[in-house]
Amino acid sequence: METFRISQDGKFMALAASRGFVNVLKVTTYRWVCAAKIECRVAGISWWGNSHGLTIGNKPGCVWESDALSEKVVARWNDAGGRPTTTVIKYGGNRWITTGSQSGVANIYDRARSSGGGGSDVLGGGTKESPKPVKVLEQLAIAVSVIEFLPDSQVLAVASKGEKGTLRMGTLTFSRFFA
Repeated sequence: METFRISQDGKFMALAASRGFVNVLKVTTYRWVCAAKIECRVAGISWWGNSHGLTIGNKPGCVWESDALSEKVVARWNDAGGRPTTTVIKYGGNRWITTGSQSGVANIYDRARSSGGGGSDVLGGGTKESPKPVKVLEQLAIAVSVIEFLPDSQVLAVASKGEKGTLRMGTLTFSRFFA
């Protein structure tokens, strides 16, 4: 239960359990509400939309987007590069989906660049099963542990807990990253 996320409205908590299960609890009562099930082990969880939407990444590099309360999968797609996933985060009014990998690569997808056929009707570029990231960050040489956007969504931080000095930050334009 070391991987968990609180929904944006503070009503729900998603907890990664064993064998690909993500349990959703009501924060005020700690009661179980529902569960989402994916293949393999959960690598990362992030809430989106109306606080019922969950993005869940698994270790082999697949990403699920689901409506947690209806327990329906909205989309399932492969993270670009086929690298083992370590973390998943959404931010910027649910615009950006960023995945971190075991090899130190972070893929950034833009939900606003919808192209009709991309992803879950929200991911632009590529195919429904393999959307193309708008940016691939290869600044770390060790597994990505943490990905965070500043509240205004203009700066992204990518870091690893595995080695000192592995924090990288950059502007949202992603044209320049600095240590």
